Amino acid sequence: MIVQRKEIIFTDFRKGKEDGCICFSMSLKNSNTKTSGYINIDEFFENRLKYPIEIAAGEKGITLTDVNGDTFQILTEYIWYFKSRDKKGIYGFDNHLNFTKFNLHYIGISKSRNSFTRLVEEPHDKRLRILLKEEPYESSSKIKDELYLLFFEIRDMDFKIIENVEELKDLDSIVKKTEDMKKIADAEKAFVNFLKCNYNEELYEKYPISVDGLYLENIDTYTYQIQEDITLISKSNSFVGRYGILNANYADFIGVRGKEVFVYKANVDN
Repeated sequence: MIVQRKEIIFTDFRKGKEDGCICFSMSLKNSNTKTSGYINIDEFFENRLKYPIEIAAGEKGITLTDVNGDTFQILTEYIWYFKSRDKKGIYGFDNHLNFTKFNLHYIGISKSRNSFTRLVEEPHDKRLRILLKEEPYESSSKIKDELYLLFFEIRDMDFKIIENVEELKDLDSIVKKTEDMKKIADAEKAFVNFLKCNYNEELYEKYPISVDGLYLENIDTYTYQIQEDITLISKSNSFVGRYGILNANYADFIGVRGKEVFVYKANVDN
């Protein structure tokens, strides 16, 4: 996915009440979206730094160099990512979800190459068009500094229900695994069809009907969620993800049953 959001910057650096802590704030560039907290160095880096250490702090990151010359970094995107995972050593930053809302430009999959090669190492038509046509949200930023590439992998959870003894005679069919590429192709169609991104020319209006997805796989019902603390926003819809299976009730999902497609919107303050 290719998405856009204002840059995150670090500000208000100060020493903590105790040695070994870095206190600071972060905000979306030139906006009122701001949060504050602190990092306990030993906890966050799992005691890998050897004291004394030098700290260099700037808008885009914090660099720590220990007595052995080993360098460690805290970058702007680390805060919401590790906060969503309750990583030890990161405190405060309680409204981190305000930094995880991205405007969505394009959804795509790579069928023959890995996604990094397709989007980064080689010229990619949609990525180049977005760089040329879109404007930065903040006048002091460059469009390349506000664009982000989100790479996803498919992880499934299968429930198979055996309704009668006769079905046990066809165990091969019951335990048969669906090809990963079919799951990926179907997921792309589901999200493109719902979110209708500006740079997706094919919107799969007949979804879930397809020949390369899950429509012909004899699956009764299946759903898609995003297991990350991000919200994707297009001109037509939005889709809320949440990290962790315990937070699944706070995330949206796209569901398919036969030819019916339904969308569940989590009733939470996003």
